Amino acid sequence: MADELAEWVCKKLDRLQKDRLTWDAHVQEVYDYIDPTNGQVTNIESPGQRRGDHIFDYTPTDSYDTFVSCLYANIFDPKNGLIEVTTGNKDLKDNNEVSDWFKDVTIATIENIAASNYPLEIQKALQSLGIPGVAHIICLPDFDSESLLRFNTFHFANSYVAENEN
Repeated sequence: MADELAEWVCKKLDRLQKDRLTWDAHVQEVYDYIDPTNGQVTNIESPGQRRGDHIFDYTPTDSYDTFVSCLYANIFDPKNGLIEVTTGNKDLKDNNEVSDWFKDVTIATIENIAASNYPLEIQKALQSLGIPGVAHIICLPDFDSESLLRFNTFHFANSYVAENEN
């Protein structure tokens, strides 16, 4: 059973790598012109290697930074009411005790997210969204910190997307 699962995972990963192969060179080129410091999709660069040889004008880089900053400021700020715990059950929604509990849980969730590494990681995710158009972020429990949450983003080069998979 474990051998079959391992074989299935390896075959699926191989297929996903082949499917994405056509995009790798394109995404690498876009990174080279807009954000060479974060764009190691197909290029493996050594520390100290010169980057940014393709940048002749900083207009794309500045526009990219503005795009990411605007997305962050207008959409993903946890205090904007982006997060609200509620129920679809009308009877529960009208109950004051349940409504107060939902409000308390919403406030606690927002406070935990604000105390976590969310601002840094969502910025990285938005940068990934800006160039390859795909952002991967995961939330894991972190029992060693005050927030109890730890967010991690994955660069385009380290992730694969499968659509409508079983």
